[in-house]
Amino acid sequence: MCGGEPQRRRGQELAHRCLLPRRPAGHHSLAAPDDRARGLAADPTLRDGRVYITDDGRKGVDLALIRYLWDRRRSVADRLAGWLTEISAPGGVAGDCLDRLSEVLAEVAVARGSATVLSLLEEWLKQDAPQRMAFVVDVLQKLTQHEDLGPRVRVVDLRNWAKGSGTPERQRAVIGVCRGRFGEQYPEQALMRLRYVVQTARDPELRREAVAAVAERFEPGRHERPAALKVLVDWIEDERTVLDGGLLFLDLFGGIPNADGGAGPDPARGLLTPAGDEGEQALLLFRRAWTCIWRQPALRQNASHVLALWAAAVEKGEVPFDRGLSVLSVVSESAEIDEDVDRVITVPGSVGIRLRRGFWKKPRDGARPDGERADVPS
Repeated sequence: MCGGEPQRRRGQELAHRCLLPRRPAGHHSLAAPDDRARGLAADPTLRDGRVYITDDGRKGVDLALIRYLWDRRRSVADRLAGWLTEISAPGGVAGDCLDRLSEVLAEVAVARGSATVLSLLEEWLKQDAPQRMAFVVDVLQKLTQHEDLGPRVRVVDLRNWAKGSGTPERQRAVIGVCRGRFGEQYPEQALMRLRYVVQTARDPELRREAVAAVAERFEPGRHERPAALKVLVDWIEDERTVLDGGLLFLDLFGGIPNADGGAGPDPARGLLTPAGDEGEQALLLFRRAWTCIWRQPALRQNASHVLALWAAAVEKGEVPFDRGLSVLSVVSESAEIDEDVDRVITVPGSVGIRLRRGFWKKPRDGARPDGERADVPS
């Protein structure tokens, strides 16, 4: 499957060690009574006493052979799996042609179903996740795009891996897949798989990696930013996912950390900055999200800290003033003042003054005739 004489020679040695010694003398592990007829029908290239199945003139024969062996020669499937494990290992024979090998594994999945290959990938991750991860992610990428297998892998298999909190190496592989072509071609599915990792990851560092992968969808210049924000808001407005979606939202828009660990500028990630419809659409989505989050008792205290940060960013000019103030005004729907409301509307400067005036403009118990606030908890 891989070019180059050294690779072929070492692969042959491994094949003899993994496959041949287990059969009686004179019998090949891959042989069967009908092989001569099948070989004549395939018309492979014969050269230097060898059979070549990867020549340009016979495209597809090699992959057909892989499918046939895995599907019809079950007695050697486990040995073939062991052979693939060895040649794909770090420093192994197939080290320079892992992309080709990933195509082979896709054909195995065609022959025996995606579960066969996924089990093999999972075993490799258990053996050496740091060294095997990039290859496993590449195989998964190919499976998500496969014409026949893709729908099941995208909808079922990646979901199961993403939710498997007991196997963090599989969850990390899902993050890698969502950062690649799968995420570009199926952005909503990728965001949902990342949300599952965020929800279920037991390792805080793994959870941060998943949040960072979601945050990449909101980087400046990415055309899918408005669509990604809408997906997030839809989760927040759904009572089944409001808490998980809300927590993820607060992670994403709670201030971008600087190198020194402090909160960076523009917690809205530039989404409120564009003029015209794009900025107005983002404003409406942010208001919908913050309104739902503010109404959730389990999220409100955390939300108040984040909104206070937003208020400070508006005051510094890091978020457009009018749009930022419109987002912050969601706290005005509160029936009465409390520590959470107070935390937002008492920020120093003109933003705090506008928020307090807006809050007390609505009739409430405890409001004084001069429009100033009544007693506020300290």
